[in-house]
Amino acid sequence: MYGNAPWNHTTFNNGSYIPFVYQVRLPGIDKQGRNFSIDLEIDPMKYPSPYGGNTLNGRFTFYDQPNTLSWFETGLELNGTVTWGDITEPVVGNTGHIDRQYFPLYAGIFSPTGQQVSHMWYQIN
Repeated sequence: MYGNAPWNHTTFNNGSYIPFVYQVRLPGIDKQGRNFSIDLEIDPMKYPSPYGGNTLNGRFTFYDQPNTLSWFETGLELNGTVTWGDITEPVVGNTGHIDRQYFPLYAGIFSPTGQQVSHMWYQIN
């Protein structure tokens, strides 16, 4: 089950995006070689907030890159499942935050995905 971890926007039945609501799948393998995955719908209950508020408007220099953007979303509602081996359990929660950065230039190692020019990362806590 180890593989890509898609992070997609949720859509209405007509195909238009539901603002700030995401479908996330986090697959993996534990130390004993068992498959696991976390499949969630994440609905932040607050609008995105820029790093530094109105002072920085989310822009700062990071990794020597001016205009790196950073914003976060808090008050998450999490609904989905955790699967570990043959066991699947529901997940319901209302805590955590999403932390995101966008780098104008690529800030990592070579990637065969074509995202060498710039990239964004997401972090869920």
